[in-house]
Order: sequence, then structure tokens, then C-alpha cells
Amino acid sequence: MPFLGGPRVDRLLLTPSGAGGPFRLVVSVRGPDGAVLASAEERGEVLAGETAFYRLDLSPERVSIQKETGEVGGEFIRGDCSGDGEVAGSVTDGIALLSYLFLGGAEPPCLAACDANGDGVVQGQVTDAIHLFSFNFLGGPAPPAPYPDCGPETPPGDESLSCAEPPEKCR
Repeated sequence: MPFLGGPRVDRLLLTPSGAGGPFRLVVSVRGPDGAVLASAEERGEVLAGETAFYRLDLSPERVSIQKETGEVGGEFIRGDCSGDGEVAGSVTDGIALLSYLFLGGAEPPCLAACDANGDGVVQGQVTDAIHLFSFNFLGGPAPPAPYPDCGPETPPGDESLSCAEPPEKCR
């Protein structure tokens, strides 16, 4: 598949099944004719119970893979977009999200928490706010894990949204 669009940055999450062990990661960008325009390779080891995060910088001219060091992301409560540690019975999370998305409001401290329906997407849509309002006031489904307690980022979409500043309740 040819590279579409401009440069992009993605995060790759590696979680082993079983005992884990060494890995080799190769990422290539191919042109419309299938020729490799740029590529990068990373080798490492991930043990059972560990998770490794890698940052992928992709453009038609360059590919780089860098291991992210330190704690990546953090624990959060899904739906707690305002960062106050509360979701149930609250209108503030949905309003905080809509304000950020459409009114130029402050960026939420933990974008992964704003992904109330767990689809891995927050930007440019109202579905997460609707999910929160439906849950809180119309008896709709609760947000998926991590909810109602604090928990770590879970694939498939949380790793791309990340949680730069976990709420006080989850620290």
C-alpha cells in the first residue's frame, strides 16, 4: 500500500505472548510502484509481563524508530476527560471534551481518558461526549476499561492518545 498523506508519528506497542524474548522490528515506506523509499530496523527484547513502546516517525523520505524510555502514559479512568477523578453523574467531562474539540478550550490532561467509547479516536468527533452523556443521564453503557477504577492504557487506541498527566486519583 503506498504512503498516503504527509509525515506522521505513531506509537507501537509490543506486548509478548508467553515467555517473550527477542524481536526484530522493520518498518518501511514504499512508493506507489512498491519500491522502498525509506526503512528502519530495531532489535530488542521484551520479557513476559513487560510492554515496550516505540515511536515511529514516518514520511516518504524518512523512517525512524526510537524506543521510548521511562514510563509511557499512565493510569487513568476512561471518561474522566476533565481530570477530576469522577465520571458517573457528571456533565463536566462531556463539556470539557466538546470545549476542547470545538471551542478552543484547554487540552485535557489525559487524552486517552477522553476516549469514552474506547474506539481509539477523540479528535473531530462528538461520539465520546455523546457516550458520556448517554451513560450518565440515559442509562447507556458504561465506558470500557479502565473504568470505573484507575487502570493503564489498553490497546488498540490508547497508546496513540496517551495520558501525559494522570489524574491525582490515579497517581
